Amino acid sequence: MTEISEKQTGLLPVGFALIIILMVIVTAIGVFRMQENNRLMEEIVTQNNVKVELVRNMYVAARERSVLLLRMMIMDDPFERDELFLEFNVMATRFGVARMALMEKKLDDFEKSHFEKQSALTRVVAPQQVEVVNLMINDEMDEARTLLFESAIPGQAKVLAGLNEILKYEQQQAKEALNNAKIIAAETIRFMYLLAGSAILISLAIAIFVIKKTRRDQKLLIEAKDTLEERVQERTQQLSDAYDEVKQHEQKVKLDSQRKKLTVLFSDIVGFTSTTDRMEAEDITNILNHYLTEMTSIALEHGGTVDKYIGDAIMLFFGDPVSHGVKEDAIACVKTAIAMQQKLHELHDIWRSEGLHIPITARIGIHTGYCTVGNFGSEERMDYTIIGGAVNLASRLEHEAPAGGILISADTHVLVEDTITCAPSGVINIRGMAYPVETYTVSD
Repeated sequence: MTEISEKQTGLLPVGFALIIILMVIVTAIGVFRMQENNRLMEEIVTQNNVKVELVRNMYVAARERSVLLLRMMIMDDPFERDELFLEFNVMATRFGVARMALMEKKLDDFEKSHFEKQSALTRVVAPQQVEVVNLMINDEMDEARTLLFESAIPGQAKVLAGLNEILKYEQQQAKEALNNAKIIAAETIRFMYLLAGSAILISLAIAIFVIKKTRRDQKLLIEAKDTLEERVQERTQQLSDAYDEVKQHEQKVKLDSQRKKLTVLFSDIVGFTSTTDRMEAEDITNILNHYLTEMTSIALEHGGTVDKYIGDAIMLFFGDPVSHGVKEDAIACVKTAIAMQQKLHELHDIWRSEGLHIPITARIGIHTGYCTVGNFGSEERMDYTIIGGAVNLASRLEHEAPAGGILISADTHVLVEDTITCAPSGVINIRGMAYPVETYTVSD
């Protein structure tokens, strides 16, 4: 091999160092640009998808309110009518929560204009629907039927038509957002290729410069150039592979379930709909979010799993995915209920100091039994939840519980009686159950 002078020997490491620094800079710029574009795409698509979902929830809730009114009109059994009335209130809460969440989003002029029209219609139709319910409760069926078919249903039809128009607009906006996201993705790929090409060209220029400065050893410099090109291509391919992996990777969640003995808790604010009818939307949002946040914190502190929020109602369960034993899970659940009621008293004092003088109370039902727990849904969307007769019984106990009280089943009482003071509350018959249910009221 030809001898290399000290000056020429020093040029090779400098050249390679410059190329390495260049590749580090190119890699950092490429990764940063890729992450920024991915964040922008996700933000655009997510924002529009959220709007579509909220409008769809409002549409479904508004439609279900009309359907429930018609069912209540033809229902002879007063108990079944009461259940439909509860569902009617749930739909009203769902509609209000979705509407308030949507109004907090960034809206364009078209959305603002149509939501103002929809809000004006809702302010007219909602009181009419409530009046129909009140007439049915007072057995004034002819007046209720007249108001329903002459005013409430035609008004609700206008609300649904307006919501349908907004939904179509939001779906179109979501489609355009997705197309924009695809354009951004294509621009990102082009930018990455441009960076890679620039890096190769600059690297070749540096290699040629090094070759000219090392005339006494042409072969060594050519081999160094070839090695340099291979490294550039390898790093460029690594960037391309990393980008493709980020774009194409999808997390697969397994649909699965199992039977476990759990303790289930249902909590619901008493008369929330009638209470909030006299309040502004902003106050309802603040109070409901404050309430749900505090109750959720208590549940998590005691090791509970929050299954779902149903308007102002909360569904919790203890025993999965982490269990400390059936007995300890039941005790933790009842202690959670006690802490929730105590916290609600504190919240009421806070709200009173802020000008809310309407008392808000909650009732809680608890039952221990075997449930099916796991992931339920489709391959595209699923929920981790529980189903079974024990869930239904806990829900019914909540309906039977007194305002501000906690009603538990005998199955739960036998697990907690050594720790928590309870008083017999009698036997109740629950529709769909083959046997009467013995109940207890928590006294602690």
